[in-house]
Amino acid sequence: MDKIIGEFYFKRTDSGNIVGEFSNNLVEINSTESADALDNLSDFTGEYNSTWQEDGIPNFAILTIEFKNELRKIYSLKWAMEEKIIYWGEALLTDGILVGNYRNFEM
Repeated sequence: MDKIIGEFYFKRTDSGNIVGEFSNNLVEINSTESADALDNLSDFTGEYNSTWQEDGIPNFAILTIEFKNELRKIYSLKWAMEEKIIYWGEALLTDGILVGNYRNFEM
C-alpha cells in the first residue's frame, strides 16, 4: 500500500456541515470532500458522514474531529470505515477555516 500524505481545508456551513478540498502526494488535482454533521456541533468538533472521490469512485467514512489543544484551536481528525481508521490528520483553525494534513498511516 502506498503511503498517502495530503493536505485539506474545511469550511463549516451555517447548518454545521463541512465543505472543502483535499490533495495528496499521489494525485495532481484538488478534489472535493463534504461531510454532514451527525450531531449538534460547535468549533468543528464532533462526528460527520464524510464523502469524497478517489479515481472517480465515491468513498464514505465517519469523520471524527476532536481538540488536540482547545486553547490553541488545534484539532485531531480520524476517518473510519467499518470502525477501522483509514486516515489520520491534524489541523488548525484560521479565519474560520480548518487547514490541515492527513495520512493513511499512524505515527
